Amino acid sequence: MLISKPAHTSSAYKRPSGRIAGQGMVEFALVLPILLLLILGIISLGHLFVSYILTITASREAVRYAAVAGSTTSGVQRYRDCDGIRANAVRIGAFAGVTPEDVVVEYDNGPSTAVFATCPVGGTGPALSSGTRVRVRITNQYTPLVPLVQLQPFPMQAQSVRTVIIQIAVGTSAPLPTSAYGGGIPPTSTSTSSPTPTETPDPLITPSPTATETLTPTPTETATPTPTSTFTLTPTPTETPTPTETPVVCATPGAIEFSTTGFSLPLTNPSEESMVITRVDVYWPVSSPSSKLHVISLGGALLLDDGGGIQPPSVPVCTSGCTRSWYIYTTVTDRTIGPRGPVSLSFGFSRAIPYSTVNPYVVTVTFEHGCAITQSKYYIP
Repeated sequence: MLISKPAHTSSAYKRPSGRIAGQGMVEFALVLPILLLLILGIISLGHLFVSYILTITASREAVRYAAVAGSTTSGVQRYRDCDGIRANAVRIGAFAGVTPEDVVVEYDNGPSTAVFATCPVGGTGPALSSGTRVRVRITNQYTPLVPLVQLQPFPMQAQSVRTVIIQIAVGTSAPLPTSAYGGGIPPTSTSTSSPTPTETPDPLITPSPTATETLTPTPTETATPTPTSTFTLTPTPTETPTPTETPVVCATPGAIEFSTTGFSLPLTNPSEESMVITRVDVYWPVSSPSSKLHVISLGGALLLDDGGGIQPPSVPVCTSGCTRSWYIYTTVTDRTIGPRGPVSLSFGFSRAIPYSTVNPYVVTVTFEHGCAITQSKYYIP
């Protein structure tokens, strides 16, 4: 006996396929938020790592720019170019949100030493000596890219330090400027010993006594040209304008430029010969006795380094007979201004320099040939 299937059995058998499709959609809807949360978390974590790496790289790039020897197009040394240092940091860390206000530029004398100066925004840093370090510290406020959780913004900090090499003493470098600047002397001695002036006065002097003293015997006056030529050669160096003009030509001072912890005086040598500084007198207000003068430098060469600092209001610095002597390693070359562009005579203080509307800052510079210049300016921040 055969048993046949009911006619509705096939339609009832196809129902589970619809149920499976609906079940897949429900499962996908349940997994989708978790999947999106995982993807956004990966993106946020990647953004955090990129911001951290860019902040570190920005500090390294800024301190590398400051430590490189040389000057900008405006003649400012790179380690004193505050805006240039910050611009290099912002160029690298702009994606991480680094701004010029986030960059702090400081100077110290080595590990475990205190910061003695800073580089202000829009200003110029102090003059340094070789071996001083520049420190760039960036504090960036990190904000999460996707606020999935209640995570507040937090500071992200990076710091890089490098030693500034300004001047390297070489044993054979000291005589070179002397021979180079002394090269202007041989032409003067050559013209004096040249036979040209000796031969020139002979025909000129011979007709002069002949025409004047016709009755005087010629043999008697023959010996006269010999001393006459001697007298002719003697006034030649006397009439040379070089010794006469040397005390007249003096360095030209520029306007005093102030920073937070010091000031500088640009000096320009308009002559063709070098000028040597023999004495520096500086006066500053006494409104802040805690701010002491301890560093004087010329174009990066250290002239005075007083560890304890000098109290106001004034101090003369020279070889002997002054309140302070030159730095122990200072040479004549370090105090020489050649015939070139302006050189900064910088003064560094232990703290922020005082200001006054009554007493100005006064600097007097005396040179080897007796010339002296004085420049003054009030500091009103």
